[in-house]
Amino acid sequence: VAPLSIEHARLMIRSIRAFPLLGEFRGQPAVDISRLATILHRLSRLSLDVPHIAEIDLNPFMAGDNLAAVDILIKL
Repeated sequence: VAPLSIEHARLMIRSIRAFPLLGEFRGQPAVDISRLATILHRLSRLSLDVPHIAEIDLNPFMAGDNLAAVDILIKL
């Protein structure tokens, strides 16, 4: 339920089966979980601030020194 708190976002991230893949993996650094939780929180706020958003698709997220969405689609 929006708005998603940062703490709830952290709990959601930690609860997924693929969570271990967000740690150091195949020589890649671990994903910054706090940063990812903040992004999810801000997307949640965006959905409240712009209520005519029907869908947000971010795919893929690239991890490393920066956490960034490579492709974003917002459907109104």
